[in-house]
Amino acid sequence: MVLSSAQHKLPTGVEHHGNGLRIWFMWQGKRWREPYPYVPTKANIQAAGRLRAKVINLIKLDAFDEQHYLSLFPNTTQIEIHDAVITFANAAQGYLDDLTVSPAVRNEYRKILQSRWMPLLADRAISSITFPELRQMTRDHQWPSNKTRNNCLTPLRRVFEWAVDGELIDSNPAAKLKNLKHQKLPVDPFTREEVAKILGYMHSEFTGMKRIYFHYFELAFNTGMRTSELLALEWDDIDFKSGYALVDKAKVRGVVRNTTKTANFRHVSLNENSIRTICALRELTGTHHSRLLFLAPQTMEPVTSYKAPLKVWKNVLKEQGIRYRRPYNTRHTYASLAFMKAIPIGLIAKQLGHSVTTLAKDYATWMKTEEDKRHLSNINLPSFGGLTIHAGSSIALPSLK
Repeated sequence: MVLSSAQHKLPTGVEHHGNGLRIWFMWQGKRWREPYPYVPTKANIQAAGRLRAKVINLIKLDAFDEQHYLSLFPNTTQIEIHDAVITFANAAQGYLDDLTVSPAVRNEYRKILQSRWMPLLADRAISSITFPELRQMTRDHQWPSNKTRNNCLTPLRRVFEWAVDGELIDSNPAAKLKNLKHQKLPVDPFTREEVAKILGYMHSEFTGMKRIYFHYFELAFNTGMRTSELLALEWDDIDFKSGYALVDKAKVRGVVRNTTKTANFRHVSLNENSIRTICALRELTGTHHSRLLFLAPQTMEPVTSYKAPLKVWKNVLKEQGIRYRRPYNTRHTYASLAFMKAIPIGLIAKQLGHSVTTLAKDYATWMKTEEDKRHLSNINLPSFGGLTIHAGSSIALPSLK
């Protein structure tokens, strides 16, 4: 159905033009107008708005040039057609446009490219950039840590990989920029006593709808689910009969994605505490008929971001005098307690959605059960000189002169 201007509000930068539409935008200090030769149906108006938004985004990135103009408006009469040079900015935008990752990951790569590499390489022809100069740029920059350096190199390499795949260049000049080793901080779980203080305080102090946060964190401690997975959890995902929760979604920046962080669904076993707190939550919020488990107490709308629970979390830890660790450490706590109970590593990995290899690497410190300690205590060397060392005792070493 063809819509008139009175029937449908046009997006910014889209206007009626004859029997079709026209897009306008500001570039190089001038207003540019290009016809969008389709009848103004609702779908075509939305498509014109998306095209205009893409142009504006390229302009904001300082990546819009004649080549982009010609590719987006091939019938234009305002730009002369000539052999365009593919710049790093063009390749970076092309790489971002083709990415099939979560919005959060794409945005992180975009910010790295924009802040770290665009100031150095934006206008350079992609084919002219060499490994020696990239190596020198990397050496000259004062990186706050090896991890930051490695993170910044990831999207840089992938821009050149994109250019190689598109046959714009023959080889990737960033491929030889190797990651540097960095010390990964060990997991920092809460102790049983700290968990009891946190949940005990929430249970006694949180009343009314604020009690939703108690159920949220109790479920986090008892299942090891990621924050994004908890926020996306729906009532249809809970199988009370079998005692499992289906985890196949994640909510990131308020958007539910039909995939988890690792792109693998899993069934999380619910212990008695988990079942009890979910049932109490349903009794508390059931009249609001939401698909999602967790609602914001103030609005009774689904929680859209980790920020609201985070604020509550910080206040509770401060009130209880507990050293701050982020809410994600509820997951580390679940894993470490499972290891201390000698639960098989394969079962823990299945519950958390990790590979066994990743789990063993990240939680190696906690893979020490009381049984392990008893086995190792049998490795005792003979005692000489009548010296007996008791567990927990200290030894006075001779002073060096």
